[in-house]
Amino acid sequence: MSSGDLLKNPELIYIATFQEGKSEDGSTSVPKAFQEIVHHYKPVYSETEDAYAFGIGSSEAYVRISQEGDLWAIMMALKSKVGAIQFSQIQTNCEDDMRAFTQLLPRDPISLSTLRIASVKGLGEIKSLVLGYADGRGKILRCMGKVHDCVVSTLESQVTDGSTSPLRREMIIVPLSRNDEGAASSIWMLTRDVFSLTSYTAMLGHLRSGRELMLNQVDASEETTQLRIDEILMELRRPKEQLKPEVLESPQGGDGPLLAPFCPSKQHEAGLRKGQRYPT
Repeated sequence: MSSGDLLKNPELIYIATFQEGKSEDGSTSVPKAFQEIVHHYKPVYSETEDAYAFGIGSSEAYVRISQEGDLWAIMMALKSKVGAIQFSQIQTNCEDDMRAFTQLLPRDPISLSTLRIASVKGLGEIKSLVLGYADGRGKILRCMGKVHDCVVSTLESQVTDGSTSPLRREMIIVPLSRNDEGAASSIWMLTRDVFSLTSYTAMLGHLRSGRELMLNQVDASEETTQLRIDEILMELRRPKEQLKPEVLESPQGGDGPLLAPFCPSKQHEAGLRKGQRYPT
């Protein structure tokens, strides 16, 4: 995935995955929604990149759409046309412009990733920028690390409703390269990975949701079986005199004790002393 000449240095990237078909709430399918977007914004299509570019509000937009089975993945990247302003204000402006686009999409994404790109003058500014933005948005910093020559900070909400759908990720990305070409290369390399991760996460979530009842039944059956095994093992650890008759019953249904197959009789012992093979 490369932005080519359409949009080199985005400031906000939105990646969402949807299931094909009409939603229960009456929202339109992804193909129909995208037709409305193309009709409304008259984007320029790049065949080499299989992507669309257009202006929306005070931002430049770059959009890609792909299909895998009955799942659709949409990636939209925005760059503000406004001059140099603070990071939080850039994000607010881009979000306002993106909202007009996302309102045309189905309202029930399976997974959703938001990438916020920032630039700093020095490495010492990264943590203060991330924490300042997180505090202002009611978020907490979950983790921070270096990926593809970028510092990636993952945020999560301080208050959640316990819902796992859709699967959401939010990251602040700071490219470490000091030139535009290097920064753009790092950003789009990372975006490609997140795009794949978002799509595959949606596939796995979709597969699990369709088999939730079966998986719950399997888990319950395994738990019951394990409890029974533990009970039998506890019984076998007791002295032989305290074992219950049913535990001593032969697995072949005979009257002999459970340990009988492992205890040679006097005849067997005599045979073994003569070099005969113990029957199995």
